[in-house]
Amino acid sequence: MIRKIIQISLLVIAVLYLTFSMTIMAKRPEGQICQQIDLNILGDTNVHYITQDDIRSLLKKNKLKPEGTPLNKLDINAIEQAVSKHPLIQKADCYKTQAGNIRIDIEQRIPILHILTDQGENFHVDQSGMLLKERIRSNRRIPIVTGKVEKSFATMELWQFGLFLQNNRFWAAQIEQIHVLPDQTVELVPRAGNHIIYLGPLEQFEKKLNRLKKFYEKGLNEIGWNKYTRINLEIPNQIICTKS
Repeated sequence: MIRKIIQISLLVIAVLYLTFSMTIMAKRPEGQICQQIDLNILGDTNVHYITQDDIRSLLKKNKLKPEGTPLNKLDINAIEQAVSKHPLIQKADCYKTQAGNIRIDIEQRIPILHILTDQGENFHVDQSGMLLKERIRSNRRIPIVTGKVEKSFATMELWQFGLFLQNNRFWAAQIEQIHVLPDQTVELVPRAGNHIIYLGPLEQFEKKLNRLKKFYEKGLNEIGWNKYTRINLEIPNQIICTKS
């Protein structure tokens, strides 16, 4: 009985201590000034499309200046909403830290295709299928899409193909350019070899590329990668090659 009472007493003391500690930590000195903005990019930290200068510029444009302002006068919701409007930000969470900073966690939009159309348009498609017209600063290598590219085609068929390339290490490294012909059939320009890959319509592109990969491994590795100028994958279960 006494042992049980001791256990309950220790539990009560632990709860009271935890509550007291959290209360003390939650209290900030009155008039505490925001020292800085801490930008935390979630996901792939090797690629940063957003910088702290971008965030400061965006907040300034919205007449918000957290740094140097008392924390109790900062509108966290207004900051979060302003940051979320940036076209390269998919999601933003903003909160105050115990150190007196503003912390902003963001999820970036990740471009997977860079499209340069015959009509002179220049935009990206991100991994969710959204068109991005914002200028993007990055040395990350993604396929360039050229030709007659309708936006509906870019955000549907091409987007799905871009996701495949992004998630397939071999083809992500191999495909440098995607060229869309007027009938919406597709040619691919690889990084290795001097040939053009005619994929035809994008239907069943994965099966077509699997067939080509086997041909690469069993054929071109033996006879040479510059043997052909054009490889046609349009016809099911066939590979038609045009010699140099």
